[in-house]
Amino acid sequence: MTRTQTWMITGAGQGLGLALVRRALEAGHNVVATTRRVEFPITDPRLTVLRVDVTDRQACHVAVERAVAECGRLDVLVNNAGYVY
Repeated sequence: MTRTQTWMITGAGQGLGLALVRRALEAGHNVVATTRRVEFPITDPRLTVLRVDVTDRQACHVAVERAVAECGRLDVLVNNAGYVY
């Protein structure tokens, strides 16, 4: 049996990030998903959704602190978010 992990996935509002959120939840893990979107297409008791703009360094620090406060720890970080000039 695998140990339940807590994953933090940035850029989770669509595409690869959203697919990773779904797979991690299906595998029984807890997920902290960060997104810029107000709405999120998944609801699950093991899912915490945080609105974060990754271009705001302070907002990223606050998101990590909040994730650890709510979940106790982070085991996996998927740094999937990005932005284009």
